[in-house]
Amino acid sequence: MESKLSYLNGIPSGYFIILACLIGVYFTLYNRRKAEFRSAADKFRAALLGEFHGLIPTNGYWRQAEYPRFKKSVPVVKQVAKEFQPYIPWHSRKKFDIAVSSFYTLCENMTWEKAAVDALYNKSVEVTQKEECSNRFHDLLSYSN
Repeated sequence: MESKLSYLNGIPSGYFIILACLIGVYFTLYNRRKAEFRSAADKFRAALLGEFHGLIPTNGYWRQAEYPRFKKSVPVVKQVAKEFQPYIPWHSRKKFDIAVSSFYTLCENMTWEKAAVDALYNKSVEVTQKEECSNRFHDLLSYSN
């Protein structure tokens, strides 16, 4: 035990000070990055929830007049996702890009006629358009957790 302590006594104290400073800088940068992610995630979440307020989630039905809101929301979804993308971890960015593109593709293709067919012939469709939209929306929101 004394041999280990005598070894540490031989190391100049400047090395310990540098090591302590590096650890402090690392934790400061880590906390700052987490705070920036939380801020960006809150902004992303608020923008998406604000854009689709009243549409998702819903247990009722969407009226015919509400379907054009989906096409109008595509530029907002693209812009908000572009602002949030730098805060996504590198290993999830490709999945995030796929989720965003599939969501706005779905929003562009949503029509009242397709929803009416889903409602009338629900047995022939495995997942209705409304359920698919809700699932993709919640998938997008999961990146902000």
